[in-house]
Amino acid sequence: MKMAKHRIEEIMVFAGEMIYNRLGMSFCIALRNEAGALEKIFPANITGKKRRRTG
Repeated sequence: MKMAKHRIEEIMVFAGEMIYNRLGMSFCIALRNEAGALEKIFPANITGKKRRRTG
């Protein structure tokens, strides 16, 4: 049986595949601690294809 990915894992994989450099977050004030944790987790874990330099 294949384990389902958590939403956070899905976002990190998707962002890496789409070669996104930045992600925006929107959250309610009650979740500010959790948002702070995500702010540290995302940049360290988004891996994907490297964007080719042009020009």
